[in-house]
Amino acid sequence: MKWVRVCPYCGHINPADAFQCENDRIDLAAIPVTQMIRCPSPECGYEDNPAEDIECRRCGVLLNSRPAPRPESTNTPAGTVREASFMLCFDFGNIPIRDQLAIGRDPGFSSIAHHISDLHNVGRRHAVVRIVNGRCTVTDMNSTNKVKVNGKVITPEIPFSLQSGDSINFSSQLQARVEQSRG
Repeated sequence: MKWVRVCPYCGHINPADAFQCENDRIDLAAIPVTQMIRCPSPECGYEDNPAEDIECRRCGVLLNSRPAPRPESTNTPAGTVREASFMLCFDFGNIPIRDQLAIGRDPGFSSIAHHISDLHNVGRRHAVVRIVNGRCTVTDMNSTNKVKVNGKVITPEIPFSLQSGDSINFSSQLQARVEQSRG
């Protein structure tokens, strides 16, 4: 198991002691470290699954292990793991959003790729839904078929704020409704 910082904008996996994304130079100082775990499937063995994920990002097998306590470090910003407060409701099921949920057919990018791999009008790296400071946003990753929220096309690469009840169209074949848990 390894500890990393995942860039909230591009999803790049950076070393735990990085305070700037190696890929796009985004400031990571406020991003808590997260533990990456190996898929338990002997056929897969994918090692870059955030411990908070329920399923392997590559093959979809359930991840049984729970994250170990965060390592103590003076370089690590304080952070708490919180339960999901938002979820996306798809035809294939409801998916809670912990920190972010990548939408796409690339299993290295999206934990739901196995649900949508046959939807060819969904991009391999189509969009990312994030929770930042208790707010839910969606970012179109410059997809060919765009992202629509409540019927309106959003501007690519700019986070768009979502509310409970919003409808997101990732393509004509993939829609989701945003739900916020109460509690």
